[in-house]
Amino acid sequence: MATVFVLSASIYSLLPRIKISPSPPPVLLRTIPQCRAFVKAIKTDSSNATIGLVPTMGCLHKGHLSLVHQSKLTNNITIASIFVNPSQFSPDEDLASYPATFERDVDQLTAAGCDAVFCPSAADVYQKSSICTVDPVGFNLNLKEGESRPHFFKGVATVVAKLFNIVHPDRAYFGQKDAAQTILISRMTADLNFDVEIVISPTVREPSGLAMSSRNEYLSLEDRQTAALIYEALSFGRDYCRKKLDVDVVLQSCDIIGAVEKVLSTNRLLEVKYISVDSGATMKSVDSVTADSKFVISAAVIFAGVRLIDNVVCDFSVASKSQ
Repeated sequence: MATVFVLSASIYSLLPRIKISPSPPPVLLRTIPQCRAFVKAIKTDSSNATIGLVPTMGCLHKGHLSLVHQSKLTNNITIASIFVNPSQFSPDEDLASYPATFERDVDQLTAAGCDAVFCPSAADVYQKSSICTVDPVGFNLNLKEGESRPHFFKGVATVVAKLFNIVHPDRAYFGQKDAAQTILISRMTADLNFDVEIVISPTVREPSGLAMSSRNEYLSLEDRQTAALIYEALSFGRDYCRKKLDVDVVLQSCDIIGAVEKVLSTNRLLEVKYISVDSGATMKSVDSVTADSKFVISAAVIFAGVRLIDNVVCDFSVASKSQ
């Protein structure tokens, strides 16, 4: 039987809250000690209480909120983190201009029923004396997203490990849009023996098909319609694979990439950084696939000065069809 956990008033009085709103707002956790005190109080009130963590960099959209809703279904307490992680940006990327919509984010989390928001400063998370990081050695090898952003996954692994050590969640929630990131976090969790269940949810899309992303904030409504061609191209690639693998035993990745590229090339404003056919288990590029393969077709595209990524999962096995 599910445990019913009721927060005591003492937990909510520990920390400052944001402005009054019709729904009870989440507790605002601005420092690591505040977050640890909040978690300790929860566990003291009920050792059986479970905590779900939704890590974000802010500028929230329906994809993030779907993770919050999923966490609330399976945990007593849901904590969303809002932290723009500097270690996953290279010097030429958009750290300084990354969309910041904190008040709007908290309003959305309030409406979603999120219990707490962990929003530390970079100085709190990365102290000047720090010398240790989490480096996923070899992860970038034969991984298109890793080759495109060689700094990125070390920064992601380090910050997620920090979040796990600070929050001590029972479950953590991530979206399939960042497919390679989900593989990395699952692997890191296993390799470093974190007692955290990783939950991956399907990509949430705008009506046009464009994958929801915080960076969509940079795009006009017209640009978003144009950028939807990315998903259209990937979906075409998946349909191409489904038809071909009904006939052919093996399908070469170069042919799949060519099918996707053909659709993307219909708009010259889209600058393709890569199209890749990847193992569903590792996100490493593969040369060919079969009907029994679980694989991912992924792409990174620059449009209107914005780097957009997306992917579709392909699983045409008999077991998958029977589910």
